[in-house]
Amino acid sequence: MVNQSSRLERSFIKGQGQAAKLLDGTSEFRPNIFRAAIRGHALRIFGGLTDANTADRLVEQLFGGVQGQGTVGLLSMVFQESYLEIETFGQGTYEQPIYKVEGDLIWKLTRSLLSDQQETLTKLIAALTRFAMVFGGFGKSWRRADHRLFYEEYYDHGYNPLIGCHWTWAGERSLIRDVQVRKLEKLGEFIENVRQVAQDWMQLQGEQPHPQNWAKSWREAWHPDKVQVWGRLAESADDCEAIRWLHGPYREAIPRASLPEGSIYQSSVTGKVNQIGRLWHRMYPLIRLVKDPANPAKPKPLLTRQFFELLTFFPDDSPESQAFYKFLAIEQNQFQRLWKQ
Repeated sequence: MVNQSSRLERSFIKGQGQAAKLLDGTSEFRPNIFRAAIRGHALRIFGGLTDANTADRLVEQLFGGVQGQGTVGLLSMVFQESYLEIETFGQGTYEQPIYKVEGDLIWKLTRSLLSDQQETLTKLIAALTRFAMVFGGFGKSWRRADHRLFYEEYYDHGYNPLIGCHWTWAGERSLIRDVQVRKLEKLGEFIENVRQVAQDWMQLQGEQPHPQNWAKSWREAWHPDKVQVWGRLAESADDCEAIRWLHGPYREAIPRASLPEGSIYQSSVTGKVNQIGRLWHRMYPLIRLVKDPANPAKPKPLLTRQFFELLTFFPDDSPESQAFYKFLAIEQNQFQRLWKQ
């Protein structure tokens, strides 16, 4: 049982993706994917607010680390499964174990804190968990939307690797409390709120944010000079636009033959074997709040068929990156830039 006195944050989530394998070939679901993803996002957020050494130190304080004698972090994590199914997907050499899982993601304190620190840390781990959910997911291939849901034809012949994962909030409490983005235009405000609570935590640790002295060498530091977020409203899973850009010419989206063909397939933008790309693609389920006639004071969550299709882009000076930025900024009109304007 979870010690209620040390519990900071709890959310109910469900998702699907590629499972891990033990050395003997047995498939398993590993809950440490949540800790790894959220630790990574903490580094990205702090890396956009201060220098690399300070960001590393702040994250080790939270999650622990192996520097020197090793550090036990302030946060421990428990995932209490309520449902788990492991199967296989694909054919031949592309056959992979997959999971569907749901359960409570619980964050706990490993030692006592002053009340203001505990309150801010609670807000911080909630914000980082929500950030992870909005912009990607957890586990292998978290930077990609699940192609099984949003690009079924990719597997028509059964000879392609499994790409992407898909996660959403579950349970009425999380669907009401943890969903912070219900309108596309609110996404920028959400990002700023995450950055602000990170700054609040820094200041409680005696660290002043230095957004002019951030971790510029980090590939995915979350700073307005480093990252752009673009988005659109997709009416259904079939209305997923950008997933095809990852595998073919993106300028096919524009019916003007005078435009030259452009592709980011297996480029520095999308990445390839042993190279992480500069683009995240997420289909974030749109969950609305509707009035409950039986209890008008308490709205009920409604999972719609719509999604926020989000592109998180870390451009560099490469020709492929600059051409794709030009396409987003000037040539296409479906995605709007949501952060930073």
